[in-house]
Amino acid sequence: MGTDDFEPVIEINRESVPYVFGLDAAEFSRLLEKCEYSRVVEIDGQIAGYLFVLGKGLEYDGEEYNWFCETLSEDFLYIDQVAIARRWKGMGCGTKLYMDLVNYAVRNQKDVLACEISCEPLNEDSMAFHGKLGFRELSRIKARDTMVSLQIKRELYKTV
Repeated sequence: MGTDDFEPVIEINRESVPYVFGLDAAEFSRLLEKCEYSRVVEIDGQIAGYLFVLGKGLEYDGEEYNWFCETLSEDFLYIDQVAIARRWKGMGCGTKLYMDLVNYAVRNQKDVLACEISCEPLNEDSMAFHGKLGFRELSRIKARDTMVSLQIKRELYKTV
């Protein structure tokens, strides 16, 4: 992903709020700079979804990310944002992004994928998607005035 992807990513981000934190140009650039891994997925030449992933040990203001840094001893990748455009949901875009991420994690000897999922409002689609991929809840915390489910996936090599 690069700065050329800004407009379509921001459009997908806007339609995905409140399940993801809203991005503006400055936040997009800041997040992209901090990412260890980021990707877009395309369908028919159009960006259909995106993924921002942070490595462990960054100075970052996300309460959820910092909870994982304090709690997990393993080297992990934190999925800060993932979103698929409404018109492309159910077409395998999320699965493609995650399979690419798992391959990256295994190649780079990362032990765990970590993410947070909104519980207020409940993001049922994300809960089902992550459950299907083998994520499990470790805890729930209040972050940015909303309740979130903190989830991880271990044994990534079994996914590849």
